[in-house]
Amino acid sequence: MTTLVHLVAALPVAGPITPEAAEPALEGAAAVVVTAVAAVLVLLGAVWVLLSAIAMHRVGDALSRVNALGPATGVGIPWIVIGAWLHNLTVHAFSWIDVVKVAITLGALLIVSSVASNVLARAAIMSGAEMDPATSPNDLLDEPPSPR
Repeated sequence: MTTLVHLVAALPVAGPITPEAAEPALEGAAAVVVTAVAAVLVLLGAVWVLLSAIAMHRVGDALSRVNALGPATGVGIPWIVIGAWLHNLTVHAFSWIDVVKVAITLGALLIVSSVASNVLARAAIMSGAEMDPATSPNDLLDEPPSPR
C-alpha cells in the first residue's frame, strides 16, 4: 500500500537555480520605467482604497457603505495587484504562472466583491437597519405587487 509520504518522496526534485534562471525579466532603462509605472499604480491604488475608506466612514447607512466600497475593490486593489506584478518583473524572471496568478486574482476579486456586496446589502435590508430615505429605488423594502 502506497502512502502519501511515499508518493511525495517519489516526486522529482528540481535542481539548483542557475544564475541564468534567476535573471530579472527586465533590466536597465526598461526596468526603471516599469518600476516607476508599478510605483504609480500601487500608490494610486492605495489612494483609491483610502478614499473609499473615508467615504465609508462618512456615509450614513449600510447600503451607502457597501456602495462606497466599490471603488476600492473595482479599481484600487486591481491596480495594486498589477503594480506588484510589474515590480516582480524587475526582480524575478518572467513566468506565465505569475500571469495566470494575476489573472485569477483579478477575476476572483471581481466575482467575490460583486457577490459579497450583494450579500451585504441584502443582509442590511433584511436586518431592518435604518436606511437613508434618499436611497431610491429600494425594491427589497417595497412590498411585492399583489398578483392579479
